[in-house]
Amino acid sequence: MKPISLRRVVIAFIAIACAVYLPKVLWPEARFYVEVLSPRRLQFLGFIAKIGCLAAGALFSLRSASQFSKRDAARWPWMLLGSSFALWTAGYVILMFYPFVLDIRTPLPSAADLPFLLGYVPLFVGLVRFISVYRGSGLPVGSARQHLRIAIGSGAVLAILSYVLLGPIARADLSWPQLFINLAYPVMDLVALVPMIVMIRIVFAFRPGSVWAVWAALFLGFIGLAIADSVTAYLGPSEAAAMDPGLHLTYLLGYFFVACGARLQYELLAK
Repeated sequence: MKPISLRRVVIAFIAIACAVYLPKVLWPEARFYVEVLSPRRLQFLGFIAKIGCLAAGALFSLRSASQFSKRDAARWPWMLLGSSFALWTAGYVILMFYPFVLDIRTPLPSAADLPFLLGYVPLFVGLVRFISVYRGSGLPVGSARQHLRIAIGSGAVLAILSYVLLGPIARADLSWPQLFINLAYPVMDLVALVPMIVMIRIVFAFRPGSVWAVWAALFLGFIGLAIADSVTAYLGPSEAAAMDPGLHLTYLLGYFFVACGARLQYELLAK
């Protein structure tokens, strides 16, 4: 039986996700979204889809790591990336527990924030390790000075962007724990984009090949997460943030592209 191509899966997933969420943005009071796909059912499906995407990202990242020998330097970055996605998967399982098991509104902060925040630690370490691995490969990936300039330049731009975007959030009338959580996610997303941008420069020489496709998908995914977390921070601990269809679509597509990047890497190694 011929396997289904990843390109068809991507097209189908995006089409279905947009078909479910975009009409909800335009016609939130439509009968279909009141009687059939009610906010609670849509929220449940959203949780399942996000958990599925993150679990797939974790699985394929860890399976990619297993394709390398224990002495191969590329093994550990993929293990770290898989660990990050696994922690985020656990975070969503805990997050889902509040509305669908306890039947209460999710508090801020919540127990889910612990694995979500811890997930950034292996993510940062893994991305820095990826840069080191590619630099040591002998491939034409650019000079260390060029990578440093890119990191400093992108870091400066993202720092200015953070100041402009997150300033109003920092001045919001929230408790200190709520303020910390609201600021932590978008800040860490933007910090993660710095080594991601360096990695995009590194793999630029491999376009339009498989290595380029892996990192382009991961990059798109992290951009989606940065946008979604920033919007969530603006909305704050409100019911609007929990139910906003456009926001959930952005999260879902972000996690989906992350899973696609991990899947592409596994397929590349499995060949």
